[in-house]
Amino acid sequence: MAFLRIMILLWADMLATYVMWIMQKYLTDVWKLGVTRAAGIMNVYTGLTKFLPLVFFIFVDAGLSNYGSLLLSSIAFSIGMGFLSMSTPPVLHKVTGTCKDYEPNCLGHTQKALFYTALALIAAGLSGRVVSLVALAENQIEKDPDEPRPLINVCDRFGFVPDLTHYLYTNNMLRYIEGYVQKVNPGNAPLVVGQLLDDECPEDFIKGLILSVRSLLPVEPLVDECEKRNRLRLLTQFLEHLVSEGSQDVHVHNALGKIIIDSNNNPEHFLTTNPYYDSRVVGKYCEKRDPTLAVVAYRRGQCDDELINVTNKNSLFKLQARYVVERMDGDLWEKVLNPENEYRRQLIDQVVSTALPESKSPEQVSAAVKAFMTADLPHELIELLEKIVLQNSAFSGNFNLQNLLILTAIKADPSRVMDYINRLDNFDGPAVGEVAVEAQLYEEAFAIFKKFNLNVQAVNVLLDNIRDINRAVEFAFRVEEDTQWIVKVAQCPWIAKVLMEN
Repeated sequence: MAFLRIMILLWADMLATYVMWIMQKYLTDVWKLGVTRAAGIMNVYTGLTKFLPLVFFIFVDAGLSNYGSLLLSSIAFSIGMGFLSMSTPPVLHKVTGTCKDYEPNCLGHTQKALFYTALALIAAGLSGRVVSLVALAENQIEKDPDEPRPLINVCDRFGFVPDLTHYLYTNNMLRYIEGYVQKVNPGNAPLVVGQLLDDECPEDFIKGLILSVRSLLPVEPLVDECEKRNRLRLLTQFLEHLVSEGSQDVHVHNALGKIIIDSNNNPEHFLTTNPYYDSRVVGKYCEKRDPTLAVVAYRRGQCDDELINVTNKNSLFKLQARYVVERMDGDLWEKVLNPENEYRRQLIDQVVSTALPESKSPEQVSAAVKAFMTADLPHELIELLEKIVLQNSAFSGNFNLQNLLILTAIKADPSRVMDYINRLDNFDGPAVGEVAVEAQLYEEAFAIFKKFNLNVQAVNVLLDNIRDINRAVEFAFRVEEDTQWIVKVAQCPWIAKVLMEN
């Protein structure tokens, strides 16, 4: 009988929930209110349902019984539902003299007053039940301890699942816990498991409970309940079973990854081969346990910001440099080479010393060089090019890189140019030589033209720029450029004058 009474109350509560669920559509379609105003009315109603329970708590504490509270709230609820029905146009149209169509002009002041009064009464009715219905169910349990179904239904409806679980477990009603999870509400199983863990329930019972509802169980909240109690390993068998069934649920694989990381069971293999986990979630989990594993997870998901942050925080600049080089992303290069990046120098050092020399990809080298040029870092670019051009890397003989190294040095560090000319062979001699002349690096220009057997240009530099006729004569005779020499003398009177004086 008690069970029937409580179920009737719960049914009325569910009816009210449904009515309120469609109420906003009623306000916008029939009352023709804007969405914002209709939402405002429903927000006021929701606020009342949160505030009025405090009033009923005061009444109950002052001496009103739970039965009395339920009686008052039921009366208020019933009247409220009646008023709500009467507020619709067809019900009172003869009394109020309005039309009976569901249109705004058929709503008089009486209907509107009934509507707002109904919302207040319904809120009061629901609030009284929140306060007293659980207490009523508990009283029924005390009278009939072998029949906890009223309490189960009330606690399930009003969200007192942990309290229900604790009560059933401490009273050794395990079969009712199983029945609730398996038949009443499998979606609340995570809350049940969390409370059972708090009550130090044997793991075998919890594992059996989880496996009994398997596919009906919401994985994410279950993982959260176990993780915040540091009991994730409890779910190993359950998760492995789901994976064996072909589950691609990201929450399943996230949880399994966390377990593998905590157990140190070859986590690198999981992080690099599993395609289903969320790199940000698992990477964040790894950060305080092993930052290098976090890098693996973030790298797999190309989580640029997260990877940069964790490598900066833990001084893993070699890993950061390798990642940035491999990504070949202009925006990422711009971010890490920004002058405001306090770790820029450490990154550049690792790019120059490790990441690029290890690379075998022309695209990666090209992206890095372009990034350094875009960031206007000529001295750092020289360091970079020296490492990959002068130290027997796979790109030592690269024509473009040799040109770039010499040209960058001409602009940024002329003292290095002569050494590069002597050590490099595969660059554009005529073009680079002309650039050296324009930069007034005449000796360097002469050395370039001489190296590439551009004797005419070499003589021109000695005569026109260095203005050393003796070296010019000596060079001309050595390379046997007599014809060019005669032409040059004829074209330059000052040269002939010097020769006649000597």
